[in-house]
Formats: sequence, C-alpha cells, structure tokens
Amino acid sequence: TWENGGEILGAFLKTTKDCLFSPTRFFRSVARGKGYWSPLIYGIICGIIGFGVAIIWQWLFFSRLIPLPLIPFIPYNLILLILTITLPLMMAFSIFVGSVITHICLIFVGGNKRGFEATFRVVSYAWCGNLFEVIPFIGCAVGSIYTLILSIIGIREVHGISTGKAVIAVLLPMIIIGILIIMAIIIPIFFFGTRFVGSVGV
Repeated sequence: TWENGGEILGAFLKTTKDCLFSPTRFFRSVARGKGYWSPLIYGIICGIIGFGVAIIWQWLFFSRLIPLPLIPFIPYNLILLILTITLPLMMAFSIFVGSVITHICLIFVGGNKRGFEATFRVVSYAWCGNLFEVIPFIGCAVGSIYTLILSIIGIREVHGISTGKAVIAVLLPMIIIGILIIMAIIIPIFFFGTRFVGSVGV
C-alpha cells in the first residue's frame, strides 16, 4: 500500500498494520516490489516515531532523577533541535548498515536469492517493529525483538530460504558480537588470574 501512492497517512497505517500483524503475506508481496526510496522513507518514519518517543520517555524519566538545575548547560530546546536534524540521518544510516551486514551474512549462509535490493527492502519495512518503542519502559525491548522477528520472516519469504538460514543470517552479527564480548571478558580474567595464582605460588 505504501508504494502504491494515494493518501500518505492511510497508506502508512495500512502498511504498518499488514507488516506487524500479517508479516508472511506482507513480505511475499514485498518480494515482488522494486526500488529503494519508498522502503527507506517508510523505515525512517518508523524509526523517527519509535526512537523519538523513546528518547522523550527517557528524558522525562531521567529528569526526575537528575534535578534540572544540575544540567543547565544542556538547554532542552538545543537537544530537540539536534535530534530533529540528526535523527533522520541516523535512521537512514542504521537501515543501510543493517542491510549491508544482513546481506553479507545472507551470502555466507548461501541464501542470497534476490540480491541486495530485496534485503534492503526487508530491513527497511521490518523497522516498523521499532514503533513499539513508544511504550514506556518495555517498549525498547519489545521493539528490538519484534524487529528481529520481522527481519527473519522477511528474509525467509523474500529470498525463499529456510527459516534456519534466515535466523542465522539475521542473528549472526549479534552472535559474533556476543562471542567477542565474552572473549574480551574471559581472556583478561584468565590472563591476570593466572599471573595472580603464579605470584601467590612463588
């Protein structure tokens, strides 16, 4: 609906409803689509709404913990202005980088059936999951998890691969990051722990 023209708000709401609650059918239709700009703009709008409201919630929460007179050097209007200017750029950058990383992992698992454009479209539309971030406190977790779920379904349907390959392609970057973090924690502990035990023995 979003790419068919017509009234913008109605198309946005219909597309969001279909993507969130009928993702399998939605991404099958996305597989037949072409183009970068419409999905990118849709993803940016979803990101601005989700992350923007989440930032407001966080600001309201922390402003209660930190008295405003303690942070007079950060004018609230200046923060809003900076976010207004940079948030769309950050959303576009995140979508592009996420698409590139996902597609590289997709190639790694042998699931690249329709090319980068298809992956980019999936990642862009899957960002509607970030709309859940408007929910206070739990929204960020729910939005992140649901965005991953939508990405997996989208990659599976658009590229016509198994669910297992789609899961690996989407989650592989996080798995690698998790392993690196664990290694960064364990290796220093092991290294310094061995030296400590050796020094005690001496």
